[in-house]
Amino acid sequence: MPPRGRPAHRLIIFALALAGLLILPGAARAQATGTITGVAFKDLNRDGVKQAEEEPLPGKRIHLFSGAGAYLKNALTDATGTYRLTGLADGGYRVWYSSPDWWDLWQDWAPSTTGSERPRVELHLTGSAVADFGFRPIVRSTDVASPISSYVSPEGLRVQSYNDVVPAKRIYDALMAGSLRGGEMPHTTIRFDYRPSNYCDISAVQSGGLYGNYQAYCYIAYIQWLDQGDNGLFHEYGHAWSLYHAFVVQQDPTLSGYLQARGVLGDPRVGTSSSWSPKEMIAEDYRELFGTANAAEGSQDNLDIPRAAEVPGLRDYLSGQFMQPPVAPPLPAPKPMVHIGNLTGKGAKTGRGWTATATAVVRGAGGDAVAGAAVTLAWAAGKSQAGSASCVTAATGSCSAPISLTNKVDSAAFTVKSVSKDGYGYDTDANVVVSVTVSRPR
Repeated sequence: MPPRGRPAHRLIIFALALAGLLILPGAARAQATGTITGVAFKDLNRDGVKQAEEEPLPGKRIHLFSGAGAYLKNALTDATGTYRLTGLADGGYRVWYSSPDWWDLWQDWAPSTTGSERPRVELHLTGSAVADFGFRPIVRSTDVASPISSYVSPEGLRVQSYNDVVPAKRIYDALMAGSLRGGEMPHTTIRFDYRPSNYCDISAVQSGGLYGNYQAYCYIAYIQWLDQGDNGLFHEYGHAWSLYHAFVVQQDPTLSGYLQARGVLGDPRVGTSSSWSPKEMIAEDYRELFGTANAAEGSQDNLDIPRAAEVPGLRDYLSGQFMQPPVAPPLPAPKPMVHIGNLTGKGAKTGRGWTATATAVVRGAGGDAVAGAAVTLAWAAGKSQAGSASCVTAATGSCSAPISLTNKVDSAAFTVKSVSKDGYGYDTDANVVVSVTVSRPR
């Protein structure tokens, strides 16, 4: 039995180690002899292979990560542009050209050996591997009418790229990785690497009280694309998408419905700065809610409001009600109409003069008597006498309006001026008669 306090399995491990029969972890690491090498250079002829006359890039740092993304080590390129990463076990790795070193190049040079627009290589090491970092000159167009590449999508979206690094179709595919688009697509053009900063130019024409003729030109800067990926793409396209639906669909460029759904309608800070601009806020919300995971994770411009995903109902509003024309309020029920069914006149002697009386009958559209209707009549008598008289109909639909005249006047003419009753309209075209003349009785 082993001495008390010393477990038997420890004695066995010790014995095996002495006999050289147990391989300890340190020994395993000592056997990792794999190497990754490469050269960094300016690839003037763009063939991906370092020629003797092509300029090396010395003193550049190359970083090594595991296949899972854990940082491992780095190395500097020597005077010939060559680097070596040694002591590696077989397996997957990521080799990255240092970002600060790349920033010195990325405006005018693009990777020619990595298969992408970024100087990053993924490889599987078996003994040794090569990861070169060649950089070729970028070809650009500065003529807006002559992009390097163009793509028109089945939905009518136009994409134009003004450099030979990122083709137009690549931008379209990146946008399609998001989750929401709509009627703005045929009215939108994306221009990549034509301006040095991200921007979206929107126009809509108001005619007859309605907005239409919508156009959006969204500019995506190359350097911001390299630095942030599709973050800026989804923000700028958020302008094209949101303002199309604000102007053309909602006919509300103030975005009042959105601000209410966002919970900031009436907030005095709205419109006081760029971050509080409704147009900027909704573009940010589009990026966060409907962009890719990379776009959604970007920092939010306005830190005083919750992120879009934290606002209850906002996603449903933007993807539903905001994209539909507003529901028109129901039309009021048509008013019942009234008209003059009859108008008669009668004269009667009164002392030294006489009275002329006009009697009006007010009826509904179906011929029924209408009570409570106010009838106003204009009258004229002789050469200079004129005025107005009124009455209110009884249950029979009739009412009388008398005027007093002297015997010097032989007649009086009455004409209906108006008929009114709360909740009713007056249909003048349905009047049977609108005037009557009453003669002085003999």
